[in-house]
Amino acid sequence: KDSLNMLTDSLFLTLRNAMNTGDPAVIKQAEEDSRNNIQGLTGMTVAKSKGTLELYSPETPYTTDKDILHTFDTKQEQVIEFYKDDSHFFRVLRPMIATPDCLMCHGNQAEGDVIGVIDLSFSLDEADATIDSTVMYIIGISLFFMILINAIVFIVTKKTTAPIHNLKDELLEFFAFLSNERKSIE
Repeated sequence: KDSLNMLTDSLFLTLRNAMNTGDPAVIKQAEEDSRNNIQGLTGMTVAKSKGTLELYSPETPYTTDKDILHTFDTKQEQVIEFYKDDSHFFRVLRPMIATPDCLMCHGNQAEGDVIGVIDLSFSLDEADATIDSTVMYIIGISLFFMILINAIVFIVTKKTTAPIHNLKDELLEFFAFLSNERKSIE
């Protein structure tokens, strides 16, 4: 999650800087570069506020996504973990809050308004596969060392107890001899 936060911070700044240029071509290029060059990024959209839509694309419908609407209302970033079609994802919704620089292009909004929400989806399938293979590797190494340690303990125990077993066998032979001698005397 920490790496995801750093990545979303980077994406956010890249898109924010592109938007500060006010050039639609630069903004579009920044979005495309982000979509195509970030491993694990499976989806990226920018949901525009009603005010932004009024100014720049009134034909575009306002979002109905409840999570994005929640981010518009609360002005708080959301990280949502979910599974879809046997795949594991994080969805990050980050509000773009208007600063004085933004108001040059977004004159119908006020400082502090949410002018858009960046919606990023990241696939965690590769990370999950790496975690699974690492866990299996650790289990394999652990089993190997458990077997090795048990074998060493068994061998050391055999070696250290062998003289005691020999002494026991010799004592049993001695006692058997004494028993036979006593029988022969009687």
